[in-house]
Parts: sequence; C-alpha cells; structure tokens
Amino acid sequence: MKNRSRQTTDIKYRFTVRRMRLLWRIFFNPVAIFTLLVVSNSLMLTNGHAQTRSDKYYVMVTGSKQPVPRINFEPGPEYADRNRCFGIASSITRTPKGRLWCGFSSGGTGEGHENYCIVVKSDDNGETWTPPYIVFDTDGDGPIRTDHVTVWTAPNGQLWIMWSQYPCGLGGPHSSLWCITSENPDAINPQWSRPRKIADEQNLLTTPTVLQDGTWIFPTGCWNRKAHPSRPLISRDQGKTFELGGPLHAEKNPDFDEYMVVERSNGTLVIFNRHSESFLQCESFDQAKSWTRQKPNDIPHTNARFVFMKLNSGNWLLVKHGSLDSIPDVAETKFKQNKGRSHLTAFLSKDEGKTWIGGLLLDERPCSYPYGWQDGNGTIYISYERNRWNKPEILMARFSEADVRAATPVSKNMRLKILINKATCKVGKGPEN
Repeated sequence: MKNRSRQTTDIKYRFTVRRMRLLWRIFFNPVAIFTLLVVSNSLMLTNGHAQTRSDKYYVMVTGSKQPVPRINFEPGPEYADRNRCFGIASSITRTPKGRLWCGFSSGGTGEGHENYCIVVKSDDNGETWTPPYIVFDTDGDGPIRTDHVTVWTAPNGQLWIMWSQYPCGLGGPHSSLWCITSENPDAINPQWSRPRKIADEQNLLTTPTVLQDGTWIFPTGCWNRKAHPSRPLISRDQGKTFELGGPLHAEKNPDFDEYMVVERSNGTLVIFNRHSESFLQCESFDQAKSWTRQKPNDIPHTNARFVFMKLNSGNWLLVKHGSLDSIPDVAETKFKQNKGRSHLTAFLSKDEGKTWIGGLLLDERPCSYPYGWQDGNGTIYISYERNRWNKPEILMARFSEADVRAATPVSKNMRLKILINKATCKVGKGPEN
C-alpha cells in the first residue's frame, strides 16, 4: 500500500512538474513575449476598431522621417469642451442616411504645435451634437501641429476625413495630408480604414469638387513657399490614386492659398482664391493640368476663407463677408489687418458668375471661416467659427437655394446660428474678431 501510494504521489508530482514546464514555455518564452508585445503595441482596440499605434510607425515625407498619425476613437476628458479654449477652421458634411459630421481644430491657446483635430456628429439634422467623437492628436504637446480637418462625403457615400500634420509649422517643410474613410458612416459604430498619406506638402482646407465626368479635384495648397507652389490634387479613380494638377501663380501670392474650384457647363474650371480686398481668380481649360495666372476680380472681400461652390441645380453659391459692393468696417481685436470678418452673407449666380443675386445674411456678428456642403435634397449647410480664442463657438447655418434667392427665410427647414460646439475654458490669448 505504501509503495502504491508513493507511486501515485510520484505520478502527480511528475504531472504537476510537466504542467508547470508547459505553462512556463507558453507564458515566459522570450519569442512569445516579444510577439505579444509587438502585437499589443502595434494594435489598440478602440471603439471596436483595430487602430495603428502611430507612435511606433513612421513614413517618409519629403525625405524626412515622420510619425503616422495617432487617432483616438475614445477621447478622454482632456479633450472635453471645459478643458479647451481654442477653436478654428471647421468643415461639415452629411452622409447618405442623414448623419451630419463636423470637424474643427482645437488644442492649446492659439495656433501652434499644441493644436489637434476634433470630429463630432449629429443624428438630428444639427439640432444637437456629440462631445468630441474622434480626435487626431499625433504627439500631444510635441512639435507636430495636427490641423485643418476636412470631412467630405464622396459620390459613392463613403465618408472621408482628411487632416494635415505640420512638424515645422504652417510655412515649414515636411507637412503631409492624411485620410481615413468609412464605408458605413451612418452605422452605430462605423468601421474605419487605416490612416493613409495622400500627399506631401499639399494641404486641404476647403470643399473638394466632383466634375461632370466623375473626376475629383481637391483644392490643396502648399504654404512652404520656398519648396513649391500650391497645386490641386486630382483623382480619376474615386480616390484610389492622386496626381498633382498645375501650379497656381499670381503676381503677388496670397498669404494662404484657401481656394475653391467650380466647373462651368462647358468644362472650364474657375478658381476663387483668398486675397486681401477681393478674390484672386483664374481658369483651367484642361481639367486642372494648367491654370491661367491668378488676378484680383471685382468682388470686394476681406482676407479670409469663403465658400464658392456649384449647387445641384447648376447655380453657383458664394458665401462671403459683407455685401457685393463693400467690406464690413469691422477689425479683429488681435489682428487689425483682418478687417471685415463679420456679416457672413450668401449669394447666388444663375449665369456662372457673371451676376450675383440674393444676399441671405447668415450671421451679422464677428465670425469667420465658412465651409459649405449641399446634400442630395438641396439643403445647404455652412459651418463657421466665432471667437476662436475666447470660448470659441463652432456654428452652423442650414438653408435652401430659395432662401438665398429671396434674401430672407422662406423654407421650413431653415435655421441660423446653430451651435455645434463651444469650448468653455477661460484661458486664451485674447478676444477674436
């Protein structure tokens, strides 16, 4: 009996030892540990999506090693409205089933390396909006400025979110334009592609244009003047590949190329570009491969972003500061040279820019940087900003072509000064506009 009991004990001991050795090999094997660390560091599961840990990966941008952007699908309290005091450069779009998306820049106390991009959404036509839903913040307080997020719905219903990284400031080298896309942007939990670099040193701030033949024109600009001029990006395969269009030249270049492209019925392309006292205008007769020299036109405007786009009807929309004859006599508190950033007004042209009618006043207060989108039902959405340094507001106007033509509200769906987002932190560099 003693021998049998000893044998049983020995068998249990040997089994336990073998099991411990097996567990040791599985969990403390150097190769297994290394593999586990690589997988955990290269992927993070956020909101149901496998997302690249960008701080571990790099790409080459004009010969410089730069990090892949970091995307946060579950922003923490550090990005909450109460902890932000800066807001600028919004964009807006509507996806096929009615969800509205808005992107804007925030972070820090002014324009600089602390900036990051925020995207929010609305499922009730803009009446209410989520807190920060997606944040693009590659290196926190590091040297990279993440800025100029553009939300855009492609003709096939795919949502594109594009933004730029500036490692050496807006006018410095090695900036890059990135995007993620979603095939199901109206789902409860949209699925997102991996970050993709679209271009080096060409950055997007305004609404893309789709031509009659399906060609995409992204009105991108280069602010590193020593490197190369601004050139639009062209895609003839629904965004799979892009090529650079012709360079934009002027006798005196604007401080920032923030332009938009409209196609005439005969296929000619027309550009309105940001300029002081008016718009710079030029044309292309070969689908953006080359452009005439930019020259000031006779429409007065302050040095600020605007909206210039072709509507579903074929008519043209212009959203600018002030009337067709003058610039508002309002100067920003911080930048005195930025005179006239108020009285955001919408105009309509039925003859491809020869004459303009209407004059729907969207906001008479100091405000700036409108961005436009029209959905398939004809509703026009304009997002813009107010008080960018002092509890900034991202706002929206919703109206129809009939409202613009009448220069007064006539449609039931029209609403002005809808609040999208407001940062409430009291710290800032000073009042805006």
